[in-house]
Amino acid sequence: MRVISVILRPKLKRTLISAIALATVSVLALAATGFVVRERTRDADLRLAGALLAEGDHEGARALLAPTRGAAAARGLAWCDVMARATAPAAVPPLLVDDDPFPQVVLLRRMIAEGRFASVVALADNASAAIRPKILSLEQVARLELGQAVAVDASSTTSNRLDAEIREVAELRAGGSRQILRDRRGRLLGGVDGSGRFMPSPGATELELGAWLSRIDEYWAFPGLRLSIDRELSSLARRALQGARGTIVILDVATGAVLAAESDRRTIERESPTAFVDQLLEPASIAKLITASAALRAGLEIDSEIRTHPCHGAFAVEDGNLWCPVIPGRLDGLDEALARSCNTTFARLGASVGRDGMIAEYQRFGFATASDPAQGGQRPAQGGRRPAQGGRLRFTIRTQRELAELAVGLNNSEISPLHGAQLAAVFANRGQHHPELWVNATDGALGLTPSRIAPPAATVVEEPAIAERVAIAMSAVARYGTASGLAPRGYPVAMKTGTAAEPGRGYHVNYIGYAPAAAPRYAFLVRITNRPTSLSVRRTAQVVTSRFLSALARYDGAADAPALGLDHTALVHTAAGM
Repeated sequence: MRVISVILRPKLKRTLISAIALATVSVLALAATGFVVRERTRDADLRLAGALLAEGDHEGARALLAPTRGAAAARGLAWCDVMARATAPAAVPPLLVDDDPFPQVVLLRRMIAEGRFASVVALADNASAAIRPKILSLEQVARLELGQAVAVDASSTTSNRLDAEIREVAELRAGGSRQILRDRRGRLLGGVDGSGRFMPSPGATELELGAWLSRIDEYWAFPGLRLSIDRELSSLARRALQGARGTIVILDVATGAVLAAESDRRTIERESPTAFVDQLLEPASIAKLITASAALRAGLEIDSEIRTHPCHGAFAVEDGNLWCPVIPGRLDGLDEALARSCNTTFARLGASVGRDGMIAEYQRFGFATASDPAQGGQRPAQGGRRPAQGGRLRFTIRTQRELAELAVGLNNSEISPLHGAQLAAVFANRGQHHPELWVNATDGALGLTPSRIAPPAATVVEEPAIAERVAIAMSAVARYGTASGLAPRGYPVAMKTGTAAEPGRGYHVNYIGYAPAAAPRYAFLVRITNRPTSLSVRRTAQVVTSRFLSALARYDGAADAPALGLDHTALVHTAAGM
């Protein structure tokens, strides 16, 4: 037995040693696995906390980081305090690299989006040399928004949108601009210095902003403004004119905002840079919209009245005749009368309404009377600001002929291009008038913090039923009347046209309308002036209006930007090196 025991003892010893070794290895392996799992869990929590911080959820990030130990977690908790505005940015360790769970560039973007520009500057001042180039654009954004000067490379030709924007704004500031102007979508227009002089950006050199600049005095305290103007709509209006003498005005139907007001160079130089509010000419047949409204308000059975009295080319008045060049004969109600633009029909309607009723209706649409100079009865000085909307009656109506001419928009009344577009907008808005809006929002220099300015309250000009009935007739004008074929197929509009002549000024037309007809977004006026004949002015107006409406349809069909403009925070995300 002893021999056997002696023989087995070494084998048992070796087995025990092997077992102990195996157990030790297993324990160490299990410990290592647990460590790896814990580390992976910790890393996942850190990364998730960083993602929550980038989304602005500092409370969610804090809940993940609070039970976690280590320098990274402590750094994350410091960021939570800063993002929650509970502590100053100086409490965060210096920005070193951007590859830890809390990417500084992403967090700085978040602070830019929240308008915390001073915090961004403080963090940038505390950044290391390694990360400074990566956050340079964000630092410049914050400094410009705070009104601080930044150094830029004027010779740089970067294609990065944010860097280009920073360079342009910095150069405007260096050139003396105290306020940066943008269009309604946030696109840069230029700057205004302390004397009110406009300094355009390279993409806006052809814009005439005189009318806007005269109306922004109350907003001087803000480093930036978003005007109501739309750069793209202004450009397409200017291209539509293509050298023709005239003006195009575009309004936002919903707010009254002046989106575009473009005149040709000769009109600007020879008459006024703000011809769209200063140039007063006869409305001509667009005034028949007012006459139709007056007849409906007076309770006339307007369709029966029109059918009962065919047009034979003349309407007899006490001191002669009012002539109609159309001579359409029998007309089938208001739609056809407005579409054919029959003078005698509307002269007769005006006579039925009477002098007082017609004058009252003009006043409802914003026309001042000749006896009321305080409200615009006197012509303003050339280039002066218009009181009210820019329309007036030149003299007191005394004769039947003068009443007939008032009913068809000749001789007595006059209207500005802006007022003409507003006339169309009333019918697009079911009888409501929105006063013109010139500034959409206050903003910072780089357009990152727009704050909308509430538009003026609308006033009721017409009862909805009256406005809707006239609007139906305006659609007939565009479908088969004097404006037929001007709008592109698939883009229905509602319109009214008018042609007149004034001594020494040649022939002019006013074409007004709104688009699209079923759901109006834009009201417009196209005015063509200084043509030698009625035929030539109408032909020019048809070409210009057709070109304009085709461009408007393309613009309207494109994806629309947000109401207050481009998302400039998205530009921040495109900064170089990020």
